[in-house]
Amino acid sequence: MNGSDNLTQSSLSCFSVPDSHLVLTVKIMAILLVGGFAVFGNILIIFLAARFTVKRNIHHLIINMAVSDILVAIMYSYHNIRSLLRLPYFWELWDNDVFGNILCKAYYFFYSASKYVTLTSLLIISVERFRSTKVTVRRVRPYTLKKRLALVSCSWLLPMGLKAYVPWYFKIHQDSNTRGCYPNFLRAFFVLFSFDQLFVLLTMCLVVIFNIMTSFRLCKSRRTFPQGNFTEEQNRTREKRTAKAVKMVLCSLLLYTCCYLPGFVYYFLFAFDLTTEFPSYSFETLNFMLSFLLLVNSCFSPCIYIVFLIEFRQAAKRLLH
Repeated sequence: MNGSDNLTQSSLSCFSVPDSHLVLTVKIMAILLVGGFAVFGNILIIFLAARFTVKRNIHHLIINMAVSDILVAIMYSYHNIRSLLRLPYFWELWDNDVFGNILCKAYYFFYSASKYVTLTSLLIISVERFRSTKVTVRRVRPYTLKKRLALVSCSWLLPMGLKAYVPWYFKIHQDSNTRGCYPNFLRAFFVLFSFDQLFVLLTMCLVVIFNIMTSFRLCKSRRTFPQGNFTEEQNRTREKRTAKAVKMVLCSLLLYTCCYLPGFVYYFLFAFDLTTEFPSYSFETLNFMLSFLLLVNSCFSPCIYIVFLIEFRQAAKRLLH
């Protein structure tokens, strides 16, 4: 594979085709606007969940997704603006290669793992909503602090475990012309990379399957089974809340897929060395668009929570009044 050569050549050729001042200004303004809304919107979700809503079992996972979206918005805004302005990375400010390599590895580890936290959180919510639709004669008990911490930890540990190979392969490379942080493009790196992309696609499929099963179980229990010692009104409230959670998860997954799938396709093409025929100037535009889509996902996720989750919508109204 000559992926390293392709990346280096495309990076250098991109510098020979700079954006006009107007295009550069529009791109930076778009990043600041969308990234700013993403940070503000997710901070608002955390504030509403902590201050104004009755604590539900999925609220700590909503807060967790908001935290990961804030991290994604900050890191990808920095990455895009740095690339557009041709600024050095912060690890390039140190002459110490050891410290620079540590910063390089840590940055790309969290850079690549943080965007999967939302997906694993959606999977956990889907599994928990599926479990909550079991016909029981008692109320679903609120999660203990220990269980909440375990679920949140799981949503972070899965992506971090999936991306554990990143610090191993990423390091600072320097030649006579450039100095940058990128991986050693060995066959093992591409095998591990392909595996984690397939895992992401599998996780998406599992989210859809669990939510379809939850919907069928809701319909079946409504027609067939008694609902224990709940009143009819309580049954309708529980079913409505679960149905809204299912819609929220599916809508979030649709947004996530639309924003992340183009990147999956591009990186698979790159992994199999199928991007060599692209014009050199298109790499910079393509990389900007792929990173910008991640900001769009973080920006619109809070809107989905407010639209589909009644507690958050009511909390937003209380805050405005």
